[in-house]
Amino acid sequence: MTRLMISLLLLSSAAVAEEEALQWRSELLSGYRSLNYSAGGTELKGDVFSAGVGLTAIYGRFYSSLSVERDIHAHSKTPNIDKFNRSDAALSVGYGVGDNISLFVGYKQGLTKLNTTELKAKGLFVGAGAGLPTRYGIFSFSAAYADLGADYRDNKLYAYSGNARGTSLSAAWHGNLSKSSTYGLSLVRHEYYYQHFSTLPFSVNENILSIHASLQYHF
Repeated sequence: MTRLMISLLLLSSAAVAEEEALQWRSELLSGYRSLNYSAGGTELKGDVFSAGVGLTAIYGRFYSSLSVERDIHAHSKTPNIDKFNRSDAALSVGYGVGDNISLFVGYKQGLTKLNTTELKAKGLFVGAGAGLPTRYGIFSFSAAYADLGADYRDNKLYAYSGNARGTSLSAAWHGNLSKSSTYGLSLVRHEYYYQHFSTLPFSVNENILSIHASLQYHF
């Protein structure tokens, strides 16, 4: 959700630059995610409908955000996989450089469950974003790189540790609804490659394409 924080910071950059008061942003989010997962001989294609919440503190050009998103309904397109879930959480801090650029760093965790297998990744990410203000709102985009530790559990009996590297690309539109509320639409693509698992003879690939709609309240 760092894409959202960039947009909100840019939407209010002029006021924030002049006022050193602490500001808060809360967010409600709904989304659709297309998930592609490959691990050894296991292939999964699925649709995930999700919901999430977020909270951001902004002080001057600095901001810190916490976000959580999880599935409310997941549908597998793979015949031999009848159940899977996906959840994510992230904590980030950032700084607005000028009026249109933001740099950020954070910590994230993602969990994918399918049948009796679990894949968890957690670790640091860094990124940057930029925005283009218009009369009606702001268009923003961002890119991030993640270096994560990973745990793979099979049938909840065997655990394997490895690492993961991934990228995230996002584009978003945010507009004002009122003086204290905004709306957002975004498209995000995550790609993760898991490897170097102890004694596990294969790597794991995970691609997630997300479409989100959100409402934010400023207080």
